[in-house]
Amino acid sequence: MAATRFRSSMLFFSADLHCRLDHPSVARTSPTTIWIGPSSPQSSADRNASLRSCGNEVGVSSGRLAQKETEPHDDEQTAVPGIPSSPLRVARRAVPLNSAFARALVGLVLFLSSVGCRDPRPEPFTLVVLPDTQCYCDTRLRQSAQKWGRDLREYFYAQTNWIRSAKEKLNIRFVVHEGDITQTDDPEEWAIARNAMATLDGHVPYCLCLGNHDMGYRKTEESPSSYDTAIDRSTRFEDFFPRSSFANQRSFGGSYDETLDNSYWFFEEGELEFMVVSLEFKPRDEVLGWANRIVREHPGRRTIVLTHSYLNANNERITSDGYRVTGNPGEAMWQKFVSLHANIFLVLCGHVLGEGRLTSEGIHGNPVHQLLADYQGWNDGGESWLRYMTFIPEENRIQVYTYNPVHDSEQLEPSSRFSLPYSMLKSGESNATSLCGKSPQTRISSTTRAPSTPVSPVSRP
Repeated sequence: MAATRFRSSMLFFSADLHCRLDHPSVARTSPTTIWIGPSSPQSSADRNASLRSCGNEVGVSSGRLAQKETEPHDDEQTAVPGIPSSPLRVARRAVPLNSAFARALVGLVLFLSSVGCRDPRPEPFTLVVLPDTQCYCDTRLRQSAQKWGRDLREYFYAQTNWIRSAKEKLNIRFVVHEGDITQTDDPEEWAIARNAMATLDGHVPYCLCLGNHDMGYRKTEESPSSYDTAIDRSTRFEDFFPRSSFANQRSFGGSYDETLDNSYWFFEEGELEFMVVSLEFKPRDEVLGWANRIVREHPGRRTIVLTHSYLNANNERITSDGYRVTGNPGEAMWQKFVSLHANIFLVLCGHVLGEGRLTSEGIHGNPVHQLLADYQGWNDGGESWLRYMTFIPEENRIQVYTYNPVHDSEQLEPSSRFSLPYSMLKSGESNATSLCGKSPQTRISSTTRAPSTPVSPVSRP
């Protein structure tokens, strides 16, 4: 039986929806009077039998719901099945139904009864992954427009518009951006990114990580369109995604400094609690030290690591690169941070063109899934392709989809659509029956997908 418990002076009750005003212990003695509780005209034996069968009891004392007390009283005490015995003061009196208070009281009881029957167990839910969007924001040098013949920002807008529209259907709990948000750290490019992500503000929580294209831009003389990135860690990220705009959000946990260059975030589904640790491109040793501390301080949080460069398309962790900024590539991140924590189960990255997947065992024996997705090399600089990952607690797995919101199409190749084992519910646990003895309404299943129209396999661009 579902029960909602209120401590100290708060309301205390237990109820099932089918037991509302037709319950024998809620007896009408006149057209204008309702009796609630054990003082109604019913024998004690009949009342107890009714409570055992229905599990509904509401007390009224001096015109208010009965309160849980810390000491017994001389008034009649009644135990509610399924709840540890606790003294209840229940007065033997009636409440006129035609009074505004009585009507409000009954309405409150029925509302709280329905709340008490909600199943706290997690439903299927979705995490959306936005890979490199640099081609959609390429305005300084317009390389993407020269290659594909037009400005591509519409794809970025389409991605976030789709996320917002699919929030309820897919139960989207969080969105991550894998970095290379812009092409050259240019203000106009950041403005495009800010406008796109603003679609989610107040609707779906999200975080972003910095890629090499988001920092340390320098024009070179080799050609009119040649340049270097990540020569240092200077970036305009804070100008367009200031920490102050996110600090009061429920999902925000904290950051390494006064920017969002390195930060951590929370989201939940039912009893499952998650944390996303977002790290800069090639995180420095001191940043990894901070990240280690944050994960240690939240051992109950199932942790996802978000960083731009980590895995290559050969399913290997990156060991070196040619960028001037000092820091740790993927393999060093694994050794110094990711592998050390039992609650880290997923790493998400972009940077390298294509897709990659690797599952490794941490030092505590925990499997860690490491996934690469970067579609900028596909048609039209990515053409709005993104990833969404549906967590299915009852089946202890994550279903990964690669989806195009503009064309409402999906990649069906094994590298693009696959399932990952991930333990969320203990053996024997099930959502088949809720705590109220009713079958829950599952929002999405293992085969549910976002588009409402049939999808045919599409060839890889």
